[in-house]
Amino acid sequence: MDTPEKERAGLFVHFDFRFFPMRVHSGEGTVEWDGHRWEGIGDVLRSNSCSSSTSMTVGSYNRGYTAASLPMDNGEMEELLTKDYFTGRKMEWMLCSLREDGSVIKRVHYNKGIIGKCELKEGILTFKAENVLFDSIEEKDTRHKKRVDAVRKQFKGEMTNTATSGGAGWLMNMITGQFTGLALDILKVCIPGRTHRAARQRWQARKRVFWFRTEPPIPGMRIRKKGYKIRADTLNEAITQLYDCAARRIGDFPKEWLGMRVYVNGESIGTLDLDSIRRQDDPRR
Repeated sequence: MDTPEKERAGLFVHFDFRFFPMRVHSGEGTVEWDGHRWEGIGDVLRSNSCSSSTSMTVGSYNRGYTAASLPMDNGEMEELLTKDYFTGRKMEWMLCSLREDGSVIKRVHYNKGIIGKCELKEGILTFKAENVLFDSIEEKDTRHKKRVDAVRKQFKGEMTNTATSGGAGWLMNMITGQFTGLALDILKVCIPGRTHRAARQRWQARKRVFWFRTEPPIPGMRIRKKGYKIRADTLNEAITQLYDCAARRIGDFPKEWLGMRVYVNGESIGTLDLDSIRRQDDPRR
């Protein structure tokens, strides 16, 4: 509505796909804008496209969302779809006013979200993203857990085929263990591109590291410079592991401590009731 008659509107979308990031626009040719090169793919980008901003009022919350489409026209797009390189990735959706030559005058609308769905219909892939700015830690962890579980399951099924056909199973097993950059460096040389990308995706789906500190310290548990190192997919899983360690050593805590304060990344997350655990562990004592 704000575009003068001699100007027109163009859609610019940044798909931050894993391994295949794309910056495209709804026109033709290449456009230099905002410090990036944007490739024109035509009106297919507008197919099923939409944008709704997040809105919050008293008693209601409407999550913002975006959608844009790409043609299913090459092997990269097929791999992106079958290997699920899009789930959990960022999508930026921008509407811009354009000059007659296709150059950008200004951005008139901006929205972004995390891609959660993809639909294939008549050779067109439509990606749908939701705004997660106001999601809680539990909601983000749930989404993360679902994604990494799917990646691990898919990789485990493919690993057997790779081991028997390509003889590279031992390298793939390195990714599922605790090896760091060395395994990936070897994979770049020994394993073809598609399998290498699958292995990198599995590596990125490994358990996260959480650093805890407690007052008082947990007796007999190794503490590093950053604190107690716990590997888990979600914060709740990490807290459960830490509490289990404390419960197993409940008899060694000083009796004057009735509770154990817990911190993660320097922030307090609550107190563990040591006295309650003592009563459950040995009521007579």
